[in-house]
Amino acid sequence: MAFPRRRGPRGLAQVPARVRDYYGGSEVVQTENVSRDGFCFIADRKYYVGQGLMVARPYPPSGEINEVRVHIVREQTSGIADHYLYGVRYDEPSTQ
Repeated sequence: MAFPRRRGPRGLAQVPARVRDYYGGSEVVQTENVSRDGFCFIADRKYYVGQGLMVARPYPPSGEINEVRVHIVREQTSGIADHYLYGVRYDEPSTQ
């Protein structure tokens, strides 16, 4: 599955985000960088290119949680044992 390259520049932004799959599994991750079209994060769980997810970014431990739909466009090892680096693209225009 081929995805177009990002349109906007990346910026460093290390903030917590909650990633939730459509089966209810979730984890809190740390973003590495963001762009207008998506962001990268490091996760313990294994996801797959093309997989859809729901993401709350930034993730507040309490309070209102706003989720957006994303899909995985890139996966690689992070250099940390049992951790993976993922690139996601927003499925709808981002307001974040």
